[in-house]
Amino acid sequence: MNFLLLGPLQVQIDGQDLPVAGSCQRAVLSCLLLHDNEAVAVSRLLKAIWGDDAPRTARKMLQNAASGLRQLLAADTGPDAPLLLTHPPGYLLHTDPIAVDRRVFEDLSEKGRSLLRSGRPHEASGVLREALALWRGDPLADLVELGYRWPETALLAESRKSAEEDRFEADLACGRHHEVMGELTLAVAAEPLRERLCGLLMLAAYRSGRQGDALAAYRGLRARLVTQLGVEPAETVRALEYAILNQDPSLQLAPPAQAHLRTPQPEFRAALDLVRTPLPEPAPTPEPTFEPPPARPQPAAEHTPGRAERRDITVVMITADAEAATNAVRTFVYDEIRRCGGVPAPGPGSTWCGYFGATRRLTDHAERALTAVGAITRWAADSHPEAAIRVAMHTGEAVVSHGADDTSVPFIEAGVLDDCRRLAAATVPGLVVTGDTAPDPDTPRLTLAPSPAPPTPFVGRTAELDVLKGLMAWVAHSGRPALATLLGAPGIGKTRLLAELAHRVADEPTGAPTVLTASLPPGRRSDTTAVLAELIRSRTGGTTLTETDNRLTDHITRHHPAHHDLLPLLRQALGVTPATTPRQGLAGACLTLLRDLAATAPLLLLLDDAHRGDDDLADALASLAGPVLVVAAAASDFAPRRPRWEAAHTNALRLELPGLVDQALTRLLEKLVCFRLRSEHYPSDESWRDLLARLEGNPRHAEEFAARFNATRSGTPPEVPADTWRHSTSA
Repeated sequence: MNFLLLGPLQVQIDGQDLPVAGSCQRAVLSCLLLHDNEAVAVSRLLKAIWGDDAPRTARKMLQNAASGLRQLLAADTGPDAPLLLTHPPGYLLHTDPIAVDRRVFEDLSEKGRSLLRSGRPHEASGVLREALALWRGDPLADLVELGYRWPETALLAESRKSAEEDRFEADLACGRHHEVMGELTLAVAAEPLRERLCGLLMLAAYRSGRQGDALAAYRGLRARLVTQLGVEPAETVRALEYAILNQDPSLQLAPPAQAHLRTPQPEFRAALDLVRTPLPEPAPTPEPTFEPPPARPQPAAEHTPGRAERRDITVVMITADAEAATNAVRTFVYDEIRRCGGVPAPGPGSTWCGYFGATRRLTDHAERALTAVGAITRWAADSHPEAAIRVAMHTGEAVVSHGADDTSVPFIEAGVLDDCRRLAAATVPGLVVTGDTAPDPDTPRLTLAPSPAPPTPFVGRTAELDVLKGLMAWVAHSGRPALATLLGAPGIGKTRLLAELAHRVADEPTGAPTVLTASLPPGRRSDTTAVLAELIRSRTGGTTLTETDNRLTDHITRHHPAHHDLLPLLRQALGVTPATTPRQGLAGACLTLLRDLAATAPLLLLLDDAHRGDDDLADALASLAGPVLVVAAAASDFAPRRPRWEAAHTNALRLELPGLVDQALTRLLEKLVCFRLRSEHYPSDESWRDLLARLEGNPRHAEEFAARFNATRSGTPPEVPADTWRHSTSA
């Protein structure tokens, strides 16, 4: 008799299935098989089957199930027939280990792993494939479907994943990198946070001549870990990326005859170990520590010519008028860049570049770059105003290849320089004015063209985001509309939550909803037609009237040809042509188009500052049938003042956003300001808690405080009186 757990539960004798009657009997047999040849206490069986809600007759039901199992097992009359014994403090199922597929899988996977470690990958691959062939689906899938959740099944699933990784490693060691690329890609898509699996994909891609795909796999893993867990990849994965960047020969598979001659370089052994042993479970993220900055000047790091690595740098691109770009200007620019610890280099035309932190590690590379830029622009304004100095800066992570020494011009990945060139093309002298006095048109001034500001880091709202994503999934599945209203004080994070929700649902691999957004402007109340038109404009796009008209016409023609007769009304609603139709008719045209959109895909409507809408907006949105979710952010007193808002909807949810807890507010400040803030200016827990209390858990307060702190040249944090935010957050 054989017992199959690696899939739906099956009991077979001579290849024929034997029926196991009733879910209770199947659950008891599964529990005993997960601990075969071990005594399982009655109390443990009761908890595994019924949890904390066992009925009064549970023990009797367990005895009946055991009796039925004994009758089932009696069908096997062989010498190794299984036996169900009453064994204090419960039951013991005695079986031959080779009769349980779980035991066979464990033995084969361990044998394959041992063969792999002993340098016999071809044999290991065959044994591991034999082990994985035993699987017919998720462990005990039929019982899981009935609601049984046991940690042993999760452990079995994890063992399967580890065996798959071992098999991939064995195949790579056999030179089958081309064959496993597709499987590895699918496996990483199914388990995007498994670092060992991603490392195997990187190695397979690199050996297949796809170095770009290997590095893209690392970037994707790092983005997922940072975004979802707030951690960096393990050192072994980073070392593997480093080895790929430097095309280390130890990553290639050596010919069998020469394999014993090649020894991996010591600095890459950790990278290769990644594909030899499973990575341990990630440890809990430790509480952040705040170390004082290193003394300046900082020592140069070890410099290896030709070595490539990823690091944080600042690139400055300085442009001057072509006729005024004299040798004197060039000499001063180069000297200042060198004085501040950067490496100067010529750029296209009358442009010079400065690289800070590229050839040696500098934690203050951005500060050094700003110091150099300030000195250059002040000198140019005084001595060479005709030069019309313009500056573009890029600060961030980049791949750097080193030159002969730390004074040589490094090779920077093209994307960074392209960003600087694009920013430099947008700079015009005199656009940025420092101070309150009017600018002097004859004096050139510094123009900084930074990259677009990233959104505020998303912290402390994961629970609310999960609720909204779940509601969107329910709407898409049920095909019914719903309303979610976010209430909170100004700056509490309603707008940021809407933006994160739009970003997350748009990234869904399948069934992503159509997302439309509208932000109601301050002032008098926005009428319903204007709000609906703004939602449609977010779909069609367009910044000018002509562009808006062209995009609207193209969108209707391509996607909604049946509603071509609505085009004149939609043009009026979007302000392309003068409005000659009553506003109610224009609103009806907008609603018709929105209903048509909802008929093709679930619709997510995001309204910011909904309290600025008129009283008819609630009824208009409630008239949208089908899979439509409206998520509206509004002031705290919106719901009590506008009872019709929620009453018009059948499925309505209200979320009131409180202030961020201290831990979340601390994480936000750590992302917005440099690490010196707490260590140098708030060394005691009491002073830090006092700062958090004054910020009142409000993300906007934290942003404003960080902006003031980052703007101070002295590095001294601004004072935060207790009533600082009283007026700035008033509605």
